[in-house]
Amino acid sequence: MTAALQLVQTIARQPGHGVHVVTTTRIRYERTDDEIVRSGVTDHTGRVRFYIPRAELVTAGGNKVVETTRLNLDTGDSRTTIARTPLSETHPDFYFDLTRSDGTRIDTLALPGGFFLNFQSSRIGTRAHPFTINFGGDHGLVVVFDPGG
Repeated sequence: MTAALQLVQTIARQPGHGVHVVTTTRIRYERTDDEIVRSGVTDHTGRVRFYIPRAELVTAGGNKVVETTRLNLDTGDSRTTIARTPLSETHPDFYFDLTRSDGTRIDTLALPGGFFLNFQSSRIGTRAHPFTINFGGDHGLVVVFDPGG
């Protein structure tokens, strides 16, 4: 989600009485933390399978934050209200976060083939040709293999 800021200022007037209230509204969008959509443990062959029904692909996309400040010019009183509205993400971005047997963690966010932007597919890989993440080996390298890519 891209951060944006919108600033609107209005001045309320009553006929014959001049300016009484200045309202300033700031609108911004804040990102929420990454959600854990599914978690699993590998089997004896080192594989784990995830299933996410399409109806459950929607995740939190952030919040719309509207901050309104009203300044009464006659009294000098100022009042600020903040309203947060959750926004959903119908095509979320996915990556894998792996915990190794020694407790260290690594994610596929920055790995080629390990980040799925605006995911809307029904699957990644198949039973015969699974999406594979190999980690370890001689140099501790992480390699993502996508059978479809």
